[in-house]
Amino acid sequence: MTTHPIVPEAVLRAAVPQFFALGDWVGMQRNGLSINTPACLFQTTTGTWFAKLESLADRTAEELDHEHHIVGHLAAAGFPTPDLMMTDDGDTWLPFGEQALVISALAKGEDRYGGAPVFAPFRSKQEADEAGSCLGWLHKQAPILPRAAARPWRGMTAQAAFLDDESIDATLERWRLEKPALAERLAQPAVRDRFKRYMTNDVGLIQELQDRWPFGVIHGDFIKRNLFWRGNEITAVIDFGLWNVGPWLLDLALAMIPCGFDWPELLAGRGEVRGEHLVAMLDGYDSSRPMSDWERAAILMMIPLARIEFYLGIVAQAEEAGDRAKAKQFWDLLHGTMDWFDGNDWHKPFL
Repeated sequence: MTTHPIVPEAVLRAAVPQFFALGDWVGMQRNGLSINTPACLFQTTTGTWFAKLESLADRTAEELDHEHHIVGHLAAAGFPTPDLMMTDDGDTWLPFGEQALVISALAKGEDRYGGAPVFAPFRSKQEADEAGSCLGWLHKQAPILPRAAARPWRGMTAQAAFLDDESIDATLERWRLEKPALAERLAQPAVRDRFKRYMTNDVGLIQELQDRWPFGVIHGDFIKRNLFWRGNEITAVIDFGLWNVGPWLLDLALAMIPCGFDWPELLAGRGEVRGEHLVAMLDGYDSSRPMSDWERAAILMMIPLARIEFYLGIVAQAEEAGDRAKAKQFWDLLHGTMDWFDGNDWHKPFL
């Protein structure tokens, strides 16, 4: 019996008749597929389908609609992401209390890394190259959304809003105002000085080039576990739940971190950066969406910064929920990675 959250069978039985294309209910195949989200596979007279329950407490209905617009647009353009099923009324999800039921076609290919740790390696440079190429393809094919469509900072949020601040002091003040749960930590002079020392130089250099950065829809969680494979080819990209509107180089940096950095090993003083995989992912991306020399240089400045607000959002959310252990875990992870980037010459593969 799984301890993962499950989709109640009664919910699916009630929903299936509202999706004409699904046919009639046959039965549940596998439930509790995800550690975080209720998800399952079920069977109808037309085949096997995937379903999940999305929390509407963590995102608004409008944000979910934007996500489905992105997925639908990409699928229509030939990008390998599973089709969303539509109800007879043309909706892509059904409300169930504070959750939304979403049903989609199965992802094609092998779920090669579904059970792997986030920072586990690709099994080859060819896979890293393919992942980079696929991300570049996604950026080129994604729909155009205005900057105003960017999502608010709630929990795990793929963003680098500090790039728009006037100074690191302004960033620290914004963090305090937007995340009151961080106020006590940010009030400590040593903590403020640590962020200022770490961020000032690279943020300033990136900001000088920011107006020339390509800006648009980002996946936000382009990691191995969200990719399906056939050989060295990606056959499906799933889970756009962390989508946002932002600089494409942020999305690439967020993808390169789990490609090349095994943080549990590195922070324990073991292992090495997977430099060949990092270079392969960057080259793969460039083959799909050619980058200028200044973009390739900027990505190296972005990598150490890319997860700062992502981790801070998790810390704040955990504090608000009273989960001090999780807050400490991600606070320590953030500062551990900052210390590691400061103390290690990890750029050698790119020189």
